[in-house]
Amino acid sequence: MSEIKLTILGEGFSFEKVITQQRAGQIISLLGQEQSTLLPPLSGEPMKQFVAERRGFAGRGVRAEIRELPISTALEGYPGYYELPTKTDKIIWLLEYAEQNGVKGLNSGEIDFLSSELKDRIEAKNFGAFNARNMRNAFVKKIGGMFHSQKKGLDYLRGLQK
Repeated sequence: MSEIKLTILGEGFSFEKVITQQRAGQIISLLGQEQSTLLPPLSGEPMKQFVAERRGFAGRGVRAEIRELPISTALEGYPGYYELPTKTDKIIWLLEYAEQNGVKGLNSGEIDFLSSELKDRIEAKNFGAFNARNMRNAFVKKIGGMFHSQKKGLDYLRGLQK
């Protein structure tokens, strides 16, 4: 495996170390840069491009099946996603949307991901505040680290339909 010389320079500070190309890619990802960084090829292999990804919802806790869900704002028998008045209501909608697409339960990072895909982000760090009413009213239940919509919550959501 190719080795790379890592050099970090700062005011009155310098650090050098030889690391593997794989480790360099990991370090670049940890830096959270949005730009691509080209690394030298591995022993005759074509040039590989490592794209650093911001830390957050996209990097943690989102299953592949969630990333592959078709994005839609319509759900049969329920109001449209953008017709819902609050993010609290949108959480119930997203849970039911996942259920109707064969996904049993979502975690807060997955709700963050799906809501971002719909351009109306419900950040994982604020999820507890938005979901508190749902939990208190038994609209949503947490089972094994995953949130699931409940019949009472679905009935409430249907009642919001115009």
